[in-house]
Amino acid sequence: MAKKHMHDLALAKGWITHDQFRGAHSILSEGDGRPLELIYYHKGWINDAQLMELVQERLKKTKGLNSREKALLEDLIYLNLAVKRKWISRPKSLSIFRYELELYSEGRDKRFL
Repeated sequence: MAKKHMHDLALAKGWITHDQFRGAHSILSEGDGRPLELIYYHKGWINDAQLMELVQERLKKTKGLNSREKALLEDLIYLNLAVKRKWISRPKSLSIFRYELELYSEGRDKRFL
C-alpha cells in the first residue's frame, strides 16, 4: 500500500476535490512556500477544524522534529488562523512568532522544560 500523504487524507475525507488538489500543487510549483494545508485553508476549501486535524496528523508523522519544534509549527498555524479571522494583524502575528523563535533559540521557552 502506498504511503499516505496529507492530500490523501483531505481527499479521502472528501474535503477537497482532485481538481483542488491539482490546483494546490500548481500553486506550489509557482514557488509558493506554504504547506498544502494552508493553501487549502486560504482558498476556503477547508474550515478551521479541518485545518487543525490536518496539522495534527502532519505533526504526528513528522520525523526529526522535537516537541519544541512541533509546538512552534503548531503555533505558526494558529497565528495564521488568527490573522485570517482578523483577530490579530499580520505584523502582530509575525512579531509574536519572532518572539517565540527568540525564546526557542535561546532555550528560554519554558513550555517544554
